[in-house]
Amino acid sequence: MKNTTQILPEWLASQVDAAEDNGVELQHLMDTSPYRTAAVRTVASDGDFELRGGHVHRRVVPAGETWLPTADPRIQVLGDTYRVPLIVTEEMLAGEGFPVPRAIAGMLQVPRLSFRALDSRKGKRGLHLNDEHALLGSIADFLQEMDTRVGEEVALIFHPDGSFDVQP
Repeated sequence: MKNTTQILPEWLASQVDAAEDNGVELQHLMDTSPYRTAAVRTVASDGDFELRGGHVHRRVVPAGETWLPTADPRIQVLGDTYRVPLIVTEEMLAGEGFPVPRAIAGMLQVPRLSFRALDSRKGKRGLHLNDEHALLGSIADFLQEMDTRVGEEVALIFHPDGSFDVQP
């Protein structure tokens, strides 16, 4: 992979926007991309983008289905770090996984129907991307450490290197 400072959805948007109405051939994108082929295919065929005749185009998407962190109102972009405010639920305290914005999976290059292990100060956690959601594994140990209760707000902090943290 080549080096780039853009996250995958931003790179893909710049390629599609430069091509205007014609779109960009998916195979060309996968061959020239600085990102993993499976991740390019995932982002190019869902959310902000669609495939028509083997070419990737922009599409109008409902709020919350975007791959672009700057377009998702649930995500605060802080330089190259992404902050997702979260209200703690009983299920989270009990150790269940929960959905996070799809843009986080796009930023971390998680292919559809796959996962990525994210590093944290509490050990690795899985981020799984299925057809409907991006799901993050349990953060119960973080919440317990912070003595967090149901209804309180915490923030998930994601970094492009594949690490994350939970902060008050």
